[in-house]
Amino acid sequence: MSNLNVSLEPHLEEALRPLPALLPRPLASQLNEALAAAAPNDSSDTSDAKRLIPYNVVHSISRWAHTPSGASALEAHNPPLSPSQYTMVSLLAGTLTSPDRAFPAPPPVVSHESIRKRQLGDRQAITALLNALLSIGGSGVATWWAAERLQWQAEWRVLLALFVAVVVALSEAILYLIWTSYNRQPPEKIQVRSLRRANAGGNGSQESKAPQASILTSGEVLDNGSKQQTVRRRRTKQRKLGG
Repeated sequence: MSNLNVSLEPHLEEALRPLPALLPRPLASQLNEALAAAAPNDSSDTSDAKRLIPYNVVHSISRWAHTPSGASALEAHNPPLSPSQYTMVSLLAGTLTSPDRAFPAPPPVVSHESIRKRQLGDRQAITALLNALLSIGGSGVATWWAAERLQWQAEWRVLLALFVAVVVALSEAILYLIWTSYNRQPPEKIQVRSLRRANAGGNGSQESKAPQASILTSGEVLDNGSKQQTVRRRRTKQRKLGG
């Protein structure tokens, strides 16, 4: 912690100002240098948050204040100073540790849902691998047994069993690659594809309904035309009878 600094807050500066005359020379010189470096400069725009003091200096002063010589020197000061004012808790209250540094951002919190999904994906991958191995071994053994029942020679049985096992292994590898590529896709792309398929199905159903609607409208027109013709025929018959 030799390279750490703490912010020089007003209460900390007020507690340290009377100490240079009481401290041993090496520690007093370190405190004077720290206070001089942290002194506000009117020509610069440094704020109180950037006024720093080394952590080691504060820690050394706290240790000195609890020694017999330090306690007697504090009590002899006018006005008397209490060693309890120079505990690390009292001195560092309200201070910031190295405010001039940019500490790394905290790691993102992993939700239980993401952990559960990752564990489920791992289980599915292990299950798929075991199924592939069992399929390859089972197909090879089954082919060997079938060739043996057909009384094939040993070399042909071996070749046929290896060929079937290789074919099954290739098919399992292709299926596994398809499955992994599908799982690696972000959920947004999967949703977009499903929406496109739904829209395509909706457009097809609307297009299939459109001819039916046109047929219905034409049928209605035909019905209206036939009704008008029957009304005209009745009127002509009535005119003939009246004439």
